Amino acid sequence: MKSLQKQNLFLIFITLCCCYAMAYFVFSQHQKIQLTDQLLTKSQNLSVAMLEWQSSGFKNKNNLKEFKELQPEMRQKNLNTLISHGRPSKKALVEFIKNEKAYQDYLNTNKKTYADKTVMSITGLLLLITLSCIVLMLRIKTQVFVPLKNLTDKMHGFLNNNYSFQFAVPKNNEVGLVEKKFNEMAQTVLHQFKRLRTLDNAKSEFISITSHELRTPLTAISGSLSLLKKIPATDTEKQQKFINMAELETFRLIRLVNDFLDLAKIESHQLPLEKSWQSLKPIIQNCISNIESAQKKSLNFELQCEEDYDVHVDPDRLQQVITNLTSNAIKFAPENSTVTIKVALENKNLYISVIDQGQGISIEDQSRIFDKFTQLGDAHSAKQGTGLGLAITKAIIEEHGGRIGIHSVPGEGTEFYFTITEFRLTEVYQNNKVA
Repeated sequence: MKSLQKQNLFLIFITLCCCYAMAYFVFSQHQKIQLTDQLLTKSQNLSVAMLEWQSSGFKNKNNLKEFKELQPEMRQKNLNTLISHGRPSKKALVEFIKNEKAYQDYLNTNKKTYADKTVMSITGLLLLITLSCIVLMLRIKTQVFVPLKNLTDKMHGFLNNNYSFQFAVPKNNEVGLVEKKFNEMAQTVLHQFKRLRTLDNAKSEFISITSHELRTPLTAISGSLSLLKKIPATDTEKQQKFINMAELETFRLIRLVNDFLDLAKIESHQLPLEKSWQSLKPIIQNCISNIESAQKKSLNFELQCEEDYDVHVDPDRLQQVITNLTSNAIKFAPENSTVTIKVALENKNLYISVIDQGQGISIEDQSRIFDKFTQLGDAHSAKQGTGLGLAITKAIIEEHGGRIGIHSVPGEGTEFYFTITEFRLTEVYQNNKVA
């Protein structure tokens, strides 16, 4: 992550280094000015002392002896030459004072130069500090305040149900991290809104389906009972016909109520299982027998199970799964076709599939086939259930630790499959294999 703090601290560090360098330069110029002042004062005092020595008739040299180590060495040499003469010539004295005056002019020129450099350095230092502050403020504005303002506007719009903004790729810094978290939150909320709308639509559809599904068997039962009252007691054949009709619709009503109860248990994560070791083949055969006696199409049922297995399952729930998948296959299988239930060992799991020879299911429908309240097929077929069977089936299989899926090619039939993780060969088969 390109940290804004690190970037701005680096800018401040560079500025401070430049400021330190310029401040050191100013300090060095100030030191030179002080040294020049000292040399200038010493030269002026020397000129005054020479004049006083002249006025005293060149008698007192003590005041001149304190001027030692004059720079440059030529000045010290000239002074020693004058002092060595008892009475120097007027020309030599004037020449020496003239040279000192030139040296003082040289020092004044240097002092002015140092002062000008100092002023320029201080001015540059102030400009550098001002420019750095401006750059730093602009960086903070463009990298922090502007993005935060845009993010604030998005949040304000989001709170006012305005979801039309675009999710741009955030920058790789701290503000970008905040924007990334907001984008994740916003997308999660939008996903939940979409899910809630879907659930709301599903609820409306569910209410419509439920009212129709419950009304149909209740109407049939009510009509059968009403007709029973009108049939003479001697007409037992008609009585039996309407009793059978009422019984079938009662069973259908019970199945609907059971589906709703199972759905409630699934939603509350309280789907009960009473698992035990059961022989698989009798469970499947029992399901086929029940379905064959109830189905209205001329279909053939085939069980492909080379070896018999014991499975650790809830037998009632497993029968419910196989019945749901087989009933679904019957719904879409054409007349005189075959519905196959196949049991095989695959990837260390027991693989059970229900295969029909119907028109198949589109890829789009396959992605939502196990959703609650999802119904496929034409209008007539859709009315045969509540759209809960496959959702309940998936929940039961997952509670057993298995997985469920679908393989289908439009026009080539459909295969629903599920796996069972806890299984073993039956003792009968194992004994036969040993013998």
